[in-house]
Amino acid sequence: MNIKFGREAKIVKRILLVSSSIIVSLFLLGCSNPINGAGGSSLSEKNTLNEITQKATEVFMKKAEEKGLTEIKVKTLSNLGFTEQEVLNLSAEKIAEIFAPGTLLDGAGLFIPNKNQIEELKKVGINDKMSVILGNLGYKYEEMLRLSAQEIDFIFPNTELMANLVQRGYSNKVVQGWLDEGKSYKEVIKEALTK
Repeated sequence: MNIKFGREAKIVKRILLVSSSIIVSLFLLGCSNPINGAGGSSLSEKNTLNEITQKATEVFMKKAEEKGLTEIKVKTLSNLGFTEQEVLNLSAEKIAEIFAPGTLLDGAGLFIPNKNQIEELKKVGINDKMSVILGNLGYKYEEMLRLSAQEIDFIFPNTELMANLVQRGYSNKVVQGWLDEGKSYKEVIKEALTK
């Protein structure tokens, strides 16, 4: 029995020695690897991924800027559901249409004409799409009915409104400053037409 017990003790010692060696090896191996973040990715892997993402974003923004899009416009397009590729595929005309003064980007316009108003506005050369744009520019229904042909031609197409204001001596920066101060496009247009 003694012999058997001694043999079993040696086997147990070997098992403990091998187990201890494995545990120490795993511990040392764990200490030599970078710290893992959530999900098991190493910090160096995450840093590399962040660098790649940042570089891709920089390339995208450079291409967007070449199309005349500011960071704010890119964020607006993103909020409207455009992907980066769709943003880069937009034509200059479509960009001008999306960001033209008075354009409805999302939601309801400031003026939504009823059937009677649509009919009355048609008599003075204003369709329902134009009336929504005019409402977004600050015009009330009664004011729309009294717009002169000169005012309508100055405002529409609204993709050319800023160019028309620039021709009258108002820079984009000046117009944006007035808008930031609370003036409506209507007020800027009226001032430009009386100049």
